[in-house]
Amino acid sequence: MAGVARIPASSGQRTRHRLSRGGNRHANSALHRIVLLRMRHREPRTMAYFERRRAEQLTDRDIMRCLKRHVANEVYAALLNPATDHPVGRELRARRQAIGIPISVLATTLGVPYQRLRRLEIGTRADPELEARAATVLEQISPTLTA
Repeated sequence: MAGVARIPASSGQRTRHRLSRGGNRHANSALHRIVLLRMRHREPRTMAYFERRRAEQLTDRDIMRCLKRHVANEVYAALLNPATDHPVGRELRARRQAIGIPISVLATTLGVPYQRLRRLEIGTRADPELEARAATVLEQISPTLTA
């Protein structure tokens, strides 16, 4: 559907494949951007795969084609089995609101961007280290407010 299916494109003595020209070109473009960003930011799994396939004498273009297919499989699996809600973030938000601290103040205290803390609280991002730091700061603040 995303246009990342293998299609034989061999000629002469070289056996190779190309991507399907059919499918949703916008989805294929998104997959291409994902692969480029993973490579640009040196994502460890992507780089290990890239180096392994390069050792097999594949061209960068062929490796990108294979990576796009793997990313498409990951996206498909994520669509079929969405991540469960992260309740710790909601508990953190409830504690912060009960104490009466604005999220911007807590983010400044933790030294993190406001959006990162917001994503943690609404459950779209899991960050155990930030959760622990935020819980510690809230714990330190709440006894001083009640005293």
